[in-house]
Amino acid sequence: MASLAHSSDLKHFRSRRMIEAFRLGIVPYDCVQEFIFGRSGEAQSFMDWLGQSDSSTMLAVGEYGAGKTHFLHDAYGKAIQAGYAVALVEMDANESPFHRPKRVYHQLVQTLRFHLTTDGTRQLKGFRSLIRIALDGDAFDDHIYLKCLGGRTLDETLWDWIEGRDTSVRPPNIYESMKFDPVRADFGALERGLQRMEESLREVQRLFDGTGTKLSAGYTRLPGLYPYYKAANIYCYLLSALGWVAEKVLGLKGLLLIFDEAENVDRYDNLYQADKSRNFLKALIRTANNEERLLDAPQYTGLDYCRMGIGPRIPFLYKPSSGLKLLFAWTPVDILNSFPELQAAVRVDLAPLTEKARRELLLHLSLLYRDAYEGFNEDFSHDITERIFDQVRAQGDRTRLFVKGSVEALDLIRTGVLDQ
Repeated sequence: MASLAHSSDLKHFRSRRMIEAFRLGIVPYDCVQEFIFGRSGEAQSFMDWLGQSDSSTMLAVGEYGAGKTHFLHDAYGKAIQAGYAVALVEMDANESPFHRPKRVYHQLVQTLRFHLTTDGTRQLKGFRSLIRIALDGDAFDDHIYLKCLGGRTLDETLWDWIEGRDTSVRPPNIYESMKFDPVRADFGALERGLQRMEESLREVQRLFDGTGTKLSAGYTRLPGLYPYYKAANIYCYLLSALGWVAEKVLGLKGLLLIFDEAENVDRYDNLYQADKSRNFLKALIRTANNEERLLDAPQYTGLDYCRMGIGPRIPFLYKPSSGLKLLFAWTPVDILNSFPELQAAVRVDLAPLTEKARRELLLHLSLLYRDAYEGFNEDFSHDITERIFDQVRAQGDRTRLFVKGSVEALDLIRTGVLDQ
């Protein structure tokens, strides 16, 4: 009996969480695949493309509110189930714009997931697991950046560096990390600074023990991970290495990179940012296409690249096979026509949901709503659902507005404001 009660509580909690998300017009990521309607054709187009070895780029095109983000999250889950490593980034004009390749790379690294089967058990793993497995298999010995983690995967500072967490080119040396000025300190970063100080003290002890190295002590010999607009070559080089190892070492089908709101490539403060945004987008597509000349020094590619420090030595493409596929969500804008690199992309158009699909969506929303609120036992007769449908449909054909409006109508019925 206790287990049944516990199961009921979990169902109630999950339903309530979903309704709260729907109230904002979004679907919780872990619920996407069970709550997608009227997109079977588009989903099949995505799966067909995923299985095509000769096509690396897909565009999911639709108006605002058409359900592009929902489609992408469904694609994220489907691709993992299909044997891909997958990462997703929202191309926010402030947090992760195309003209900031390091920030885009960081967001992708944070969301990278894949299934790994060990001793008959299937588990969901992330970026660090992928790197550890690759290093254990003696991969990345020739990779300028990733080889630096060999034998050092317990060093949290190195992980922060390779994940692109900081704007700094490389971690500070021991003496810099031990400095603390309470007048000028950024207290929001204090905890991370203390962690680095602890690691630095451990490195000092290792030096005294004779087990430390100059590299591990000061990090001064690490190649720079530059936060500059021009650094597209560095982050394409890193991403293509992840795709290569996913395919060649882990036995996955590759690495799918998903970019939500990709039309933000055309949002910028000045023409310099616009040029570098387009440069990074082009570089990603050409890297995924495995262009042979991207294996050479970056100055021979026709793309802009990092000219600082080690930058001119870093090619865009790590190995002949990048293992990358790219999925971009795009709102129809004229800029699509100005990218020759996108003309060969497979395109799926996300039209407004049909009336049949929206009716099915409303029915499922109503049943879920009843599970979410104890004591709300409305049986949702045909007349009631028709009234809700007619009222919500009048708001337009955008899926997001339909979901929000349906939940708002159900709120009015539950609170007695809307006369049944």
